[in-house]
Amino acid sequence: MLEYIAKEGESNANKLHDKFDDNHGRLVRRRYFGYDIFKLNKAADWVGAKSVIAVEKMSSKNNDPNKKVSA
Repeated sequence: MLEYIAKEGESNANKLHDKFDDNHGRLVRRRYFGYDIFKLNKAADWVGAKSVIAVEKMSSKNNDPNKKVSA
């Protein structure tokens, strides 16, 4: 599955949501991407499933002098 997602990549064509949040002393960006499950051979046993969602979260603390970002 990861190979398929890496091949398809993240693009505006499959982006479902992209939002920034700056509450609680940190900046967080969450992006969600959708992929067609019928292109995944290993997903044949997932009865009723139609898509796979990948979630990416990047965050940094506002008071971090090093401006370290985690993903």
